[in-house]
Amino acid sequence: QKAVDFLFLFSPFCVMMNNNFTFILHLPFKGGKELFMKQNFQLEMEKLIDSLGGERKTLLLHSCCAPCSSYVLETLCRHFDITVDYYNPNIDTAEEYEMRAKEQCRFACEAALAFPVKVHVEPYRPSEFYEAVKGLEQIPEGGERCFACYRLRLEQAAKLCREGNYDY
Repeated sequence: QKAVDFLFLFSPFCVMMNNNFTFILHLPFKGGKELFMKQNFQLEMEKLIDSLGGERKTLLLHSCCAPCSSYVLETLCRHFDITVDYYNPNIDTAEEYEMRAKEQCRFACEAALAFPVKVHVEPYRPSEFYEAVKGLEQIPEGGERCFACYRLRLEQAAKLCREGNYDY
């Protein structure tokens, strides 16, 4: 199957290059050290868009929630045919998950976006989150448990991207 070149996730910033995840975060303090992004991904995104030469490619965009996807959708829908992949198995209850999924769909339908956006909602599967973070339950917010959750969600998005034969 076609390899995924890039997978953009803007909250936190993440890029998947050649099926290897690179997480780039700006967290005010982690372990007493300030972390900064290693690259300017706004510029990287602009370079990629320029390289398309006006051709609209397909893009699968992982989203944890509607607010985090709003800027990204407004910006990228002018250049890509986007399908949003809503998947966030660390949400506490099925009711909360459903409410957030509906909000993602509502935003995609009602926002004044330049082009329509499709939304794919994964079923609520909290057991996948619990398995991914097993043994990390006592790690504070922003630590390795968060990275395990990011990996879980992005691996699912990469699988869906390959299965759907998206360009990005």
